[in-house]
Amino acid sequence: MNLEPPIIVGHSVAGLIIPVIADRRPVRELVFLCPMMAKPGLSVARQRAAEPIDGLTPLTTAEWTDLGNDVWMVRPTLAV
Repeated sequence: MNLEPPIIVGHSVAGLIIPVIADRRPVRELVFLCPMMAKPGLSVARQRAAEPIDGLTPLTTAEWTDLGNDVWMVRPTLAV
């Protein structure tokens, strides 16, 4: 069986993880989908606290709609 190296897709905080995979094994391609990109010298917690979108609009405003089951819809004005 001849398997090609995989294409690795990382969404959100997985954007911090998929480069580690590529460092440890052959991969064909990395796909970053709405990723959190690493900032050297910052922990994930410190980086999230510094991101301008986190905390920009509290969840109690009309910018967010609770769809139930821990699913939220964001108005297009926040999806920049």
